[in-house]
Amino acid sequence: MKQQKLIYTIDNHRNIIAQKDNEFVQETWAELLPKTAMYRATKDAPETSYYVLAGSVENIQLTMNPPTKDNAISFKSNLLKDKYGNIIADGTLSISTIKSEEGSTRIEQAVLDGKVILNLPSNYKAPFTIQMAINNTYSNSLNVKSL
Repeated sequence: MKQQKLIYTIDNHRNIIAQKDNEFVQETWAELLPKTAMYRATKDAPETSYYVLAGSVENIQLTMNPPTKDNAISFKSNLLKDKYGNIIADGTLSISTIKSEEGSTRIEQAVLDGKVILNLPSNYKAPFTIQMAINNTYSNSLNVKSL
């Protein structure tokens, strides 16, 4: 990954001032590692620090947890990662869509610790299908026939 850096100087009226060789802007390119972390482009210059965040989720695998004694239904995703292996950021929005004979329901939930755990309210009864999405990446669709 490459990052462009533009360096310029402004006066107190916010006009760009020419620098060396009568150039107004200096352009440099930095090669970035694709791993989530805080980096410093120049070790002695903290203003050149940058942070690499995880990208879009690459794959979502949805599984159903075994029913509890009171027949509560819950689902979980795999550990969600981007194409570089970075864990997706906490707070990333996931959308689960549940379809049954009664209609369709949308449930929004945030990623936490790289996963989504969805506990359905007790009024959800099989049969139904469920699928999870984060942005334009969709999970497998699960058909829940009975508990």
